[in-house]
Amino acid sequence: MEKLNKKPLRGICFMQEDKGRDTEIVLPIVYGAEKFLNCKIDFRLKWNAHLIYKEKPDFVIIPANCIGSRMYHDIAKYCHRQNIKIFSFISEGNFNDKIEYNYFGFNNDKVFYQEYVCSWSERTQKYMQERSPEQADKIVLTGASGFDRFNIYKFTSKADFLKKYNKTQFKKVITYAGWAFGKLQYQQGLDELKPFAENQATGYEWIEEQRQKVRDSLRYVIEHNPDILFVLKQHPAEYYPGLTLEQRNEMSELTHYENVLYIQGHTEGIHDLISVADILLGFESTSAIETWVMGDKPTIFLNDEPDFTRVDIYKGCLLAKDGKQLNDYITAFYENGRIEEFESEQLKKAQAEIIRNSIGFKDGKNHLRHLFYLNKMLNKIDRSEINYQRDSYFQSLYLFFKLMKPVYKANITSKLPWFSKFNWVFERYKLENIAKLRKEYAPYMEEFYKKENLDDKGLLTFWENEECLKPQQ
Repeated sequence: MEKLNKKPLRGICFMQEDKGRDTEIVLPIVYGAEKFLNCKIDFRLKWNAHLIYKEKPDFVIIPANCIGSRMYHDIAKYCHRQNIKIFSFISEGNFNDKIEYNYFGFNNDKVFYQEYVCSWSERTQKYMQERSPEQADKIVLTGASGFDRFNIYKFTSKADFLKKYNKTQFKKVITYAGWAFGKLQYQQGLDELKPFAENQATGYEWIEEQRQKVRDSLRYVIEHNPDILFVLKQHPAEYYPGLTLEQRNEMSELTHYENVLYIQGHTEGIHDLISVADILLGFESTSAIETWVMGDKPTIFLNDEPDFTRVDIYKGCLLAKDGKQLNDYITAFYENGRIEEFESEQLKKAQAEIIRNSIGFKDGKNHLRHLFYLNKMLNKIDRSEINYQRDSYFQSLYLFFKLMKPVYKANITSKLPWFSKFNWVFERYKLENIAKLRKEYAPYMEEFYKKENLDDKGLLTFWENEECLKPQQ
């Protein structure tokens, strides 16, 4: 067993957002790395990759398996050319292994430049290993770090949430976690939806039909339940930053109702929206798994088509074929405090199996499994082997935003067609929210470590337990 790295090392973690999915995934990993592995890790916007040359880190962290955006892939290749070790994690690791899933994304080289590919489950690990046998040793099982927060953090209360949005007249709350129907509006989105379209006789038309069906089901229950607040959460990856078009998805036509609260982008974390909800709705969403990990709330999917090629999360949910059936479930819950069909032994057994096959583990320690492999990587770092080099592309980006930052004015530049697509870069340039989240989450992390006896010795004991990195039975 390797020892904990204790030589002081500095890393840079490049991000696109300072809130939302990737932020929630990486924060526990970074916290653990700084607590146990003597690391100091700074967060930088991905457009500032020139800082690799300026700040000369010992290692780099890149989210989304290095392929969440073309720039992440370019940063990975840049680091690889300089012999800088890369640690990465997977943002959406519960993919469908029944279709040809492109886990290389923007990486046309089909080479994993990071040290390890951190799989959420044994199922997806085997899928990638079978298709990339020459790199199979890099593909490891860590579980999904982003789900750890449901065991560790405390979330907003319903009362505080309703007060925040001036919706205190409501006592009942239902959250809908959006699917990425908005990707139908632009070419990159169509490319990302292609696997779903290819498995349907009518292709993209089928996806549009589903968008309308979900919209109509939501409209039905919204209109039939004026005393229920419906919180409709846009999918976080539905639109990329800088895309300027009028957004249309399964929720956008419902925002005018008094009992609807439409949450766009990353303004609210899904964990808080699950926390305040009585029921979680979705079309196809890992938020159902998050709901099961947090507590025993009903999860209902608005799609019962047997020919929909998808991951098996739906097997642990109730399925509503239309607005009327959905409304019947909702009525039953508020009349009886439960939905009888959701309490079946078959459904509970399915949920346990789905958790194992999708996120690997639900014990709150997936970030520690990531740390096991991060520690192995850190122990191999030799600064004498790193050859820091300038990159003209990254340097020009850095200089462009550095020079334009003093003259940036959102109310002016947003009206300039070419310049407006860069507004998001200036707005997130310092990733200011990450510091706030790190401060907010630190007490929860310490409380969790204390409860689990996770000091240096406790962490090594956890790693030495051969079951810790094996799938749960």
